[in-house]
Amino acid sequence: MRRLLVAALVAVSGWAGVPVAAADTGDLTYGCAMPDVGAVSLGVVVLEQLPVRAWPRVPTAPFLVSTEVSVPAEVAAALRADGVRAVRGHLELSVAFADEARGVGGDIPETAVPDEGGFAFTAHGVFPRHVFDVALGLTEFSAGEAIVTWSVSDGRRWSEPVEFGCAPAPGQDRVMGAVRVDNVIDERPPRPVITRTATDPGTVTVEWTASSTLLPIRDYAVYVGHDVVATVLQPRATITGLRPDTEYPVTVRSRDTIGQESDASVPVFVRTAPDRLVYRVTGAAVLGPWRADLPVAGALSATLDGGTLTATGALDASSATVWGGMRVAVEFGPAEITGALADGVLTGRLTTTLSAPTISWFGTPHPTPDCRAAAPVDIPLSGPLTGVSGAFTMPEFGGCGWLTGYVNTAFAGTGTLRVGLAVNP
Repeated sequence: MRRLLVAALVAVSGWAGVPVAAADTGDLTYGCAMPDVGAVSLGVVVLEQLPVRAWPRVPTAPFLVSTEVSVPAEVAAALRADGVRAVRGHLELSVAFADEARGVGGDIPETAVPDEGGFAFTAHGVFPRHVFDVALGLTEFSAGEAIVTWSVSDGRRWSEPVEFGCAPAPGQDRVMGAVRVDNVIDERPPRPVITRTATDPGTVTVEWTASSTLLPIRDYAVYVGHDVVATVLQPRATITGLRPDTEYPVTVRSRDTIGQESDASVPVFVRTAPDRLVYRVTGAAVLGPWRADLPVAGALSATLDGGTLTATGALDASSATVWGGMRVAVEFGPAEITGALADGVLTGRLTTTLSAPTISWFGTPHPTPDCRAAAPVDIPLSGPLTGVSGAFTMPEFGGCGWLTGYVNTAFAGTGTLRVGLAVNP
């Protein structure tokens, strides 16, 4: 991809109706040198869950650093013009307390490029434990250079990653926030500790230790990224409305009866379960030089892991009339479809085995229990789910007795398959 990419990174936070620790943010412009493209500008807003207070020589807990990248419509149009259907990668930002820099990396999840308009993705990272020296007062948290790794897909395969460096434009204030280091006893509630998570395709259930403090705990706020998604009274919450097979950072804050709230818990990254689908299969295969028509039907149980589809199951027994005097009953072995699915377009393969337990010759059935294809059938597939198709070579059959030659004359050689995959209601 040799297009100019201009991305804006934005993030939001809030706890509706109750006081919330202010999010630390910084708005910067970065200059980047993308290979084969040249100068590229990135607008960056960094948002962190900085601790409110720290103590000398006492390690802080890790905290969340997040960015949301918004790709404007004109850039998305340029990507589409280059045949790009999806993007993914990694963003590594150098951040520092005083002069001690750390790299905070976040994966850019696989994100589809829509047919029109722009799109956005979010990258999350965690700043590790940090120990402040004995100096008291405010210690500033600042942003430095960044490294972006970028891959694109045309729906069939991914490009090799392209890595490029970025640096803040001169003259900007790179301070994102500050932490106060002192020896004052903290009377706020302690941060919760997440102890258990469970997932379904669209939900995450989180449990944490109940906070114990001098004042009673009023409630807990549950965050996905920097957004409050639930306020609960007990140390447990179920978060709904999430995307299947997607990773989310979850944190929790506690709040006491006079409104004091804790620092955020250590972030826990939770991936929702893959979506499980059942596809109805309908279509037909055309086999061999005599163009025997073989109906294909059945049901496959599928999982969608990112953009990778895996479907396994059984195809129904069928039969093909080769010519007026010969009819072949066909049974399929276990069937599997694997491939990349993007915007309803599948690029992958179907593998199965074929056997012919009965062959009718001029109306007389002949049992052929050992008649089967000598090797699995491997069929490349491409196209929309409503009509994927592919050409393949049918292996020769064996074990069909005196009818073996007739079966191979009819079936072996070049074949084609066209089927539709529809989700069961």
